[in-house]
Amino acid sequence: MSIKKKSKSTASEKRQIKYRASNKGLTMVYFGNGKGKTTAALGTILRAVGQGWECEVFQFIKGPWPSSEREAIPKFLSSLVKIKAGGKGFVGIMNDKLPREEHKRLAKILFEEAKQLFQTEEHISRTTPKLVVMDELLDTIELELISENEVINFIKKKPENIHLIITGHKKFPNIFKEVDLVTEMKKIKHPFDKGFLAIKGLDY
Repeated sequence: MSIKKKSKSTASEKRQIKYRASNKGLTMVYFGNGKGKTTAALGTILRAVGQGWECEVFQFIKGPWPSSEREAIPKFLSSLVKIKAGGKGFVGIMNDKLPREEHKRLAKILFEEAKQLFQTEEHISRTTPKLVVMDELLDTIELELISENEVINFIKKKPENIHLIITGHKKFPNIFKEVDLVTEMKKIKHPFDKGFLAIKGLDY
């Protein structure tokens, strides 16, 4: 009795894929428990600026905690990049004494600002690309500050010429179905596991 082997895709079959350029703004997600999500988003900002794009960064949860990117961007990239943090820092950890409702209120304010950005005529009809980063937006869902459905609706209403990056820790399959790119940052080793604190200039 002959056993048929499953055929593997050949190089010629792969060559038949028709690659094409797209003018549609992408929605991208960097998630996971590994370091590098915000770093990757900011690296994309740097690349976009190199092409003359306007960029906006909304940082959720992060508030009074020191942030080198919020120092550097106004100094060196202010003509093309706007960055805003909304929150009072860590939620429910690191001696957080702020009521959960206050964290929720602050997250909603920043989220509404981003939604209004998408609704302005300038962004709906713009012909040049723009990059918007929603840093730690997935974490607001995990912490029940913003609902998953709100974020899905936000993604669906994104104007065509805007590229969107969302970061966070937890996996949200329903959101991932709506986006174009998902990259997981997986932790293998981290100095924090051995009791070392974050390093200024590398981590914040």
